[in-house]
Amino acid sequence: MNDHGESGEWTTPFANHPTRSRAVYAGLGNVWRSDNGDSRWTQMSDFAPAPGTTDYVVPMSALSISPADTSYIYLAKRISHPLREPTAAWMTSNSGLSWRDITDGLPDSLYLTSIATDQSDPNTAWAGFGGFSDGVKVYMTNDGGTSWVNVSQNLPNLPVNTVVQFTTNRGSTVFVGTDVGVYYSSDDSDGWVPLSRNLPNAIVSDLELHHASRTLYAATFGRGVWAVDLSGLISGVDATDNVASDLRVRVLRGARSGEVVITTTSREMLKGASIEIVDVLGRRVHMSEVDINSGDSQLTLSAALTHGLYFLRLTHPNGTTRVERFVIED
Repeated sequence: MNDHGESGEWTTPFANHPTRSRAVYAGLGNVWRSDNGDSRWTQMSDFAPAPGTTDYVVPMSALSISPADTSYIYLAKRISHPLREPTAAWMTSNSGLSWRDITDGLPDSLYLTSIATDQSDPNTAWAGFGGFSDGVKVYMTNDGGTSWVNVSQNLPNLPVNTVVQFTTNRGSTVFVGTDVGVYYSSDDSDGWVPLSRNLPNAIVSDLELHHASRTLYAATFGRGVWAVDLSGLISGVDATDNVASDLRVRVLRGARSGEVVITTTSREMLKGASIEIVDVLGRRVHMSEVDINSGDSQLTLSAALTHGLYFLRLTHPNGTTRVERFVIED
């Protein structure tokens, strides 16, 4: 593909055709398709070079082919600060004969990391965003990108690195991989729920679904690939997942003196809740078991931390998890 002179992202988005195993799509500056998995590629778009350049087409950060109708293709162009190019999203409903700018309604100053298209409706898609802008994590469209709705809801302030979607006869379930684990949201759930099924405390960089076996595969940063059996979950939300939906945690301060102070809010007294702190590499640096009083309370943890970014995970006895990001400064 280098013969075409286009460059891709550090992690260039590729997509398989949903029904033709040898057909592959690549997102460089433009969309390219190989029908036989070989060196012959067909250009499917014609995006203009970035302003101030003659031949540099801004590369893509996300690419998705609709499994419901493969003539629908969604893509995202990465934000480029040196070129003053904002994030942009585009889609085609005619296999690339024409493209429509669908950026309006999306944040254009954040990195659009992933796009997932609905299994049964080509006009429905989800866009995930990186960065630490609170409440700006996932957006959804059900009209082919004409309008977008922010569905971030209760997602913690963590980068969303990847998005996938599963449709059953009970409705739709969306999974997102973040810098600390996986969250999911179903048609009948109240917001996002952490998926706490033996996944490690690590950055989840990619998610893939094997629909026939109802298995979710999570690729992590430094901890390998993990498989999660979704049986009993994607047909409906687990009954216990929302028991502690009102449990909240907030880090008041972190100090190198050896103490981390947090506040909690809980509807009921919790005995045996667990608290762990992990660093950005997913390494556990603190683990303790605590009792949390009902209402508002404050806890002081003994945790001597060096400067850097950390994530505090508070786990309810029923398995429900809350995550808070905090920084130890010099």
